[in-house]
Amino acid sequence: MKIALDLNCLTPSRISGIGVYASAFSKALDKVAREHHDQVIGWVPFRKSSKLENVISRTLVPLDLWNEFNRWWAPPDIVHGLDFKIPRFGNFKKVVTVHDLVEFEEDYNSKKFIRRAQKNFRRMLETDKPDHIVAISDFTASEIYKHFPDLKIPVSRVYHGMDHRPLPKLGRERLLPDPYFLFVGTLEKRKNPGPLIAAFEELKKDSRFAKVKLVLAGNIGFEGEKTIRQISLSSASQSILHLPRIDDAQLASLYQYAEALVLPTLYEGFGFPAMEAMRMNTAVITSNFGAVHEITGNAALKIDPRDPRSILEALRALLTNSELKEELRKNGSSHSALFTWERTARQSHDIYRQLQQIPK
Repeated sequence: MKIALDLNCLTPSRISGIGVYASAFSKALDKVAREHHDQVIGWVPFRKSSKLENVISRTLVPLDLWNEFNRWWAPPDIVHGLDFKIPRFGNFKKVVTVHDLVEFEEDYNSKKFIRRAQKNFRRMLETDKPDHIVAISDFTASEIYKHFPDLKIPVSRVYHGMDHRPLPKLGRERLLPDPYFLFVGTLEKRKNPGPLIAAFEELKKDSRFAKVKLVLAGNIGFEGEKTIRQISLSSASQSILHLPRIDDAQLASLYQYAEALVLPTLYEGFGFPAMEAMRMNTAVITSNFGAVHEITGNAALKIDPRDPRSILEALRALLTNSELKEELRKNGSSHSALFTWERTARQSHDIYRQLQQIPK
């Protein structure tokens, strides 16, 4: 069986979370496929040929420049679109990964973005016609059926994995000397940093927590200017740090020394920061619904993300109860070990094999 992965998302100089998924998944799938004497190749659009070096540095699979010709001449058996997209025509079975359906949520996007994104997604389902959909969480699968209740295309949940290389030692440089809570993600409405800032203001009224800081690591997104304004007007503004650009080593340090990651998100397809924090032995505070509630299971402290009082209680608990923090760190580390790219690859490969049994 010959499997082609759409690796267009690996062409930019700086990749997104989907790019991280594509890079790790392609490497893991290549190993699994070899066990079954199958071949994995990466497809990159011909128009992106000048960006091949970026892709080569991020994957181990052989690359093929995708064009109109090779869809029909010696085509692969399976094409897997890793970023919501699949080819419209071609003599092969088609699988597509759906990460979330946030573009269907009017609260979190501009109207122009929603119209364009919904049009593209509907065209992918109704015109490009995948043979199978991979959803990265049960929550994402439920969102697909919510918006497309009559969908006839099979949907399988396949969780993302995590990088489980040995952790760097805590002796690495600590970026902040004081204790701090960490928020990782774009400053945008759906990530919901506002109630966290409000809860932190209340926390700082207690003199016991005078040295505690709040670190917001992420760029500004949809309506993020409101968050920047909220910080500037906050009574705790001197204790709130916004870090829009940090590298991987800095992020690892921030995770490892944080009192906890606080992720009061309203909408996620998966929730990479929560799992990254758990892998780094960092306690996690996150929402009591949605994908992050699902993937963190019983290994995180759950809060109502819309209620600053609920967040405040969790912040206080982590600062005053060392046993709770240690329990969350221990449980989170064990829980994150369940999420491996090998498992993601094996479950995806099972889907390909099942599709091969269905006549074209």
